[in-house]
Amino acid sequence: MRIWITGHLGMIGSALTKILSKKSNILYLKTREELDLKKINDIRSYLSQIDCDWIFVAAGKVGGILENSKNPLDFFYDNFMINNNILRVACEKKIKKVMVLGSSCMYPINIKQPYKENSLFNGKVEKTNEGYGLSKLMTVKLAEFYNIQHKCNFISVIPCASYGPDDSFVEGKNHVIPALIKKFFDAKVNNKPFVKVWGSGEALREFLFVDDLAEGLVFLMNNYNDQKPINIGSGHEIKIKNLALEISNLIGFKGDLIFDSKKPEGVRRKYLDSSRLQSMGWKAKTDIKTGLIRTIEHFKKMESKNNA
Repeated sequence: MRIWITGHLGMIGSALTKILSKKSNILYLKTREELDLKKINDIRSYLSQIDCDWIFVAAGKVGGILENSKNPLDFFYDNFMINNNILRVACEKKIKKVMVLGSSCMYPINIKQPYKENSLFNGKVEKTNEGYGLSKLMTVKLAEFYNIQHKCNFISVIPCASYGPDDSFVEGKNHVIPALIKKFFDAKVNNKPFVKVWGSGEALREFLFVDDLAEGLVFLMNNYNDQKPINIGSGHEIKIKNLALEISNLIGFKGDLIFDSKKPEGVRRKYLDSSRLQSMGWKAKTDIKTGLIRTIEHFKKMESKNNA
């Protein structure tokens, strides 16, 4: 199979590359410096040069609550334009199959949980991730319209929050797990007496280890052809308070945890109904503790390399 993986240096893209490179596939990989996905003619030129069967759209602008709140236009524009351009050219070039990724941020606030795919348009998305969430909603709808009007095979997958090696640990631009790992690691190294955690700690979240996510995406690319989006989650929830305690213990931080309820924490609960995917015979393998250990080990190696 000849496959273009966009965003192959990111967390999800690198996990996909690792899995797909083990099989007899031809992989096409381009960095953002080599190919600007916001420029549609550059994509046309590139796809004219390669013979491609599948495209995984793993490229995109991601960040935590702070970055999303400060820069909603950037998150909306960049993510929608990347997906819009790729889908349009993929349709023109008659690419056999394309996968776009949604996000649990797409789901409206105040709807029944766990989130079912048929409730995506039943309300407004949460304000702190509005730009990102709306871009993903429009991408899912765009893929559906291409399928209806042009008989394309574009599938949309909605993952819960993912984590793992190759995540971003840059302060202010990262998600909750890499943010907590860096905070506790720095606090331990600098003998700080406490660590502040955003929010009350009572928010519930579902996390999926990135290697499981990548395996699930490949499974869906091989087995799913419906024009409607499909959820992919771990099937397990954890309070942010318990997550922080687990990470603190694994890193060996001995100080106190202070939860700052004045800071935003998003919706109180995010939990996907992944029953459609599970009925197809797939489910996640990696429990949260195992995934955290592997992520922390990767982070420590990265820190050692940077400080060498």
